[in-house]
Amino acid sequence: MESIDELLHSPSFVRGVDLKLSGRTATQLRHADDMQLVGCAVALGTGDGLIVLDLQKKGSRDLEGEPCTEVNRHAVDVEPFFPASMGR
Repeated sequence: MESIDELLHSPSFVRGVDLKLSGRTATQLRHADDMQLVGCAVALGTGDGLIVLDLQKKGSRDLEGEPCTEVNRHAVDVEPFFPASMGR
């Protein structure tokens, strides 16, 4: 996928919420099959395409923190290394 708009039309993801991370437009999503809400993804558009950071619970260990809060925090940490944004 090349854009956030394409990702929002994908049947794999639901519950798109627009937000700003470090001044960059982003969209927070969950996997369509994640009924227990144990994961979260954030998508950021760049001049070179789409970057999606996806946090999913694996195994039996409990998550430390709320998934969307954690993936957003990590997105802010690595955002300075992403190519420049070209809008949505």
